[in-house]
Amino acid sequence: MQMEEEQRGKDEVREQMMSSERRAMVIAGELEELRTQLEAAERARKAAEAELHETSDRVSELAASNNSLVTSKRKLEIDIQAMQVRYR
Repeated sequence: MQMEEEQRGKDEVREQMMSSERRAMVIAGELEELRTQLEAAERARKAAEAELHETSDRVSELAASNNSLVTSKRKLEIDIQAMQVRYR
């Protein structure tokens, strides 16, 4: 009777250990999946930052070009007005 109880106790401990090992394996798998997702998110964040930087640079270039064109347009408008005054 005592041996049977000891055997049942050992079996219960063995089952608990196996259950704990299975949970540990599941958790380890989930952890690895989360690490993979984190790495992918980090790569996406870096790509988005690079794209933002490139876009910001392009916007600055276009703003400078626009300012230059506006300045040229004003100069041409002034030249046209001066010619119109001269030839009236």
